[in-house]
Amino acid sequence: MWRFRQMARGELNIDPVQEEFFSTEELENLSSSLVRETVQNSLDAHNGNGPVEVAFTFGTASDSRGALRASPFFRGLVEPLSAKANGLRGLPSDTESLDFVTVEDFGTRGLVGDTHLDDDPEEDIDIQDFYYFWRNIGRSKKGLARLGRWGLGKQVFPAASRINAFFGLTQREGDNGALLMGQAVLKVHRLPDGHKYFPYGYFGQFPDNDAFAVPLVDTDEVDQFKELFSLRRAQEPGLSVVVPYPRSEIQPKAVLTALIMHYFHPILSGELVAHVSFMDQHTRLAADTIRSEIDRVLPERSEDLTALIDFTDWALSLPEEAHEILPLPELDRTPKWNSYEIPEPQEDRLRKMFEHGGRMAVRVPVTVHRIEQAPSVSWFSLYVEQDNSLQKGVARFIREGINITYANPYLDRGARGLVVIHDAELSSLLGDAEPPAHDRWDQRSLKFRDKYIHGASTIGFVKKSIQEVYRRIALSKEDKDVNLLRDLFFVDRETLELPDQKRKPGRKKGKRESGGDVDPIESKGQMIKVEQLPDENGFRIVSCGNGRRIKAVSVKAAYMVRMGSPLKRYHPFDFEFDKNDLRVKCTNARAVRCERNELEAEIDEPDFEVRVTGFDDKRDLFIKATAEPLES
Repeated sequence: MWRFRQMARGELNIDPVQEEFFSTEELENLSSSLVRETVQNSLDAHNGNGPVEVAFTFGTASDSRGALRASPFFRGLVEPLSAKANGLRGLPSDTESLDFVTVEDFGTRGLVGDTHLDDDPEEDIDIQDFYYFWRNIGRSKKGLARLGRWGLGKQVFPAASRINAFFGLTQREGDNGALLMGQAVLKVHRLPDGHKYFPYGYFGQFPDNDAFAVPLVDTDEVDQFKELFSLRRAQEPGLSVVVPYPRSEIQPKAVLTALIMHYFHPILSGELVAHVSFMDQHTRLAADTIRSEIDRVLPERSEDLTALIDFTDWALSLPEEAHEILPLPELDRTPKWNSYEIPEPQEDRLRKMFEHGGRMAVRVPVTVHRIEQAPSVSWFSLYVEQDNSLQKGVARFIREGINITYANPYLDRGARGLVVIHDAELSSLLGDAEPPAHDRWDQRSLKFRDKYIHGASTIGFVKKSIQEVYRRIALSKEDKDVNLLRDLFFVDRETLELPDQKRKPGRKKGKRESGGDVDPIESKGQMIKVEQLPDENGFRIVSCGNGRRIKAVSVKAAYMVRMGSPLKRYHPFDFEFDKNDLRVKCTNARAVRCERNELEAEIDEPDFEVRVTGFDDKRDLFIKATAEPLES
């Protein structure tokens, strides 16, 4: 039965926030979150025998045992679900049938570990999946990946249910029987008995009338559960999760779409086979069916996705010796592309590879240095191809099978790139920088911060790799825009004119005059000038010295791009004024705002200087500088 633990006087009254992880605008939908979390953990729990198989089944309970108030599997839960201010928006009616979604994996080890463990395990003991799935509440896992991969992300299960509840049945390697437990996540609530209860309630056994739940073990009730929820599992090791009363946005097509978009790489490699069943329809996603399923499920995106699948298939088919191994950045030095050199003979080989086949494959070494440990050499694989039909570049980053959706940097049009991270050390570093949804790399996350030496720079090095290698190797001299590379900087002159000045006849706003060097000092009315500092990879802003007093200076900057507005295409991973890579120095002035690519400085004396250095010496810089006059 279900039981919530009563709160003792003085205990913290804190409500859970699991839905916040899976309701942001940045996630496509709840189906995508459910797919990403379950499949990723299933791949992590692979037992090494054949592919991992994951099955999503949409069903409806076929008899009265499925009714919320009549089912033995909800006994003890109905009253908390009916409590006021428990966080639910409304209970299913007594006449409503029990819809459910089951997610089952096969070819995995199941939730192994001590079922009675009630505290964080030591880092040198065996894998504790059971603890991290059921006991570790409201926070990410503590130790290394081998202790168990279930962290905050598992909160997608209650978030996916209209009653904020789910069940888990696991068959473990070496065990004879299945284990069954459940969990419900409400707000702190008060029952008719007058007592307040903690948000987390459990379905299971409660020996000695204790609030600590232990699983049901291979009882008749377990068999009834398998039958009621149409589980496919017999005696195979693995985990079956049941989400009762799923939210309306969780739909079969959305699940299929998420599987294709986020797990195309392990499907093509044969590491993953996925099944989606709804009524009498069954879809199998595997290496030999994914193309036909793309045509059926996503016909509007078939051409682009099929090209990505073909490119990924080519990358997977390459033997080790077909990859060009790039040099290792210097140990214990910040990994940066602006100081990274590819030997000329290697560049020539890569360029020939690209020119002959339109594709290239490289292996990029990188140092991973965990604090208080010796540095280790890790690596990632990088693939690039030319596709002139692409109006904008396409970049995909795959870490241990999952597509890191929002890691995609800017990539030149006509280019398609793929980065694959399989090595454990680099994968662990990047995984530590991922939020519960595993959709990005954020070096500011608590799990990542202060854990690695040069950790943030390592993330940037990986993210910028496709663009950097493509530009160095794939773009021949004939492809480069001569005017774009003519000067280190392009200053938008219009922004340096006073508001009451008239433009020169025939000159269009924002258009750079062809030929000649950049000279921002053409108008007598200008108050400031921008000068490049090539030896320091930067620029400085000073007064024109014409007697006009200046109150403040504002600067926006971005790296030049082949097409479009540089400022609109700016990305924080290019640079940020307030990060250590750039150095801002003010003389007779004060920087009052440094944020992303914008800088504001208040001027104290006429003889001032605002100096910014440390930009990438292989990128051209666009600067938009404006001056605010001091009121007389």
